[in-house]
Amino acid sequence: LGPDDSNVVKTQNNLASAYLKQGKYKQAETLYKEVLTRAHEKEFGKVEGENKPIWMRAEEREENKGKNKDGTPLPDYGSWHKASKVDSSTVTTTLKNLGALYRRQGKYEAAETLEECAMRTKKMYEKSKLLVSSQHNQ
Repeated sequence: LGPDDSNVVKTQNNLASAYLKQGKYKQAETLYKEVLTRAHEKEFGKVEGENKPIWMRAEEREENKGKNKDGTPLPDYGSWHKASKVDSSTVTTTLKNLGALYRRQGKYEAAETLEECAMRTKKMYEKSKLLVSSQHNQ
């Protein structure tokens, strides 16, 4: 098993959830961010410059309350996960869980960003499953 194995990713998410329930927010946050960063890097390459995982975008929105320095809205970032090579349901769960953690910390803008992304990701994942299923039935 390596760090990209779906069982390792699920275990990281589960451990983070246990930390969250114990009130160990920093440990939970670190693990959730690791899962999302790894998914982002598998899809888009190394994190650098404007190539940022969703949690970084969410924190930017929190800091700026949805506005860039020049006053324009931040770009839509809901489809970042369109064909992730990691387990989609685990990444979606991680998005929701980190969103819940942000809510507990009062970071509502960041939480909303992750929750919206999780909803879009789940819908896209379900559509792709339906498409594959319909192709197999033909």
